[in-house]
Parts: sequence; structure tokens; C-alpha cells
Amino acid sequence: MIGITLVKDNKEIDLLVPSKVTMHQLKELIYNMFEHHGIALKYPFQLVVKNKCIHIGEYDVLEDYGIATGDKFEMIVDDTHDRK
Repeated sequence: MIGITLVKDNKEIDLLVPSKVTMHQLKELIYNMFEHHGIALKYPFQLVVKNKCIHIGEYDVLEDYGIATGDKFEMIVDDTHDRK
């Protein structure tokens, strides 16, 4: 497990997630977490690793890119689509 920080609307949310999760799985975990707490979340959204010059594909495993405790992911919401 790794402790990451999700940055959404200039607010930081600390999360504990599996290190062997893919970017796609991480997005689903985040979406489900917000949904579980009754918070509507626009979908799709992108996650961008802050302070690192890397791009992680949808099905790439975070651990393979050196993502570790303390890394921050900025959530960028695509306002042109809603999850169906």
C-alpha cells in the first residue's frame, strides 16, 4: 500500500491505495469512494502526477513508474461528459 495525495479543486485528500493498481483502477477507486460518500463526481477525469515529468497510461501499474508514498495526483475533470 502507498499513501498518495489527491488534489481536487485546490484541496488535498490523502488516500491509501494498493501499489500494484493501474491508473484505470485508481480512477475507479476514486470514483467509487466519492460516490460512496454521496459526492457527485464528473467523469471522465484525468489524473496527473504532480512534480514528476511522467505520463502513466490507463493500464500501467503505478509501482512500475516509481509512484510511492507522498506522491500527489491532480484531478482534472472533463466537464463536457458525464458518467452514464
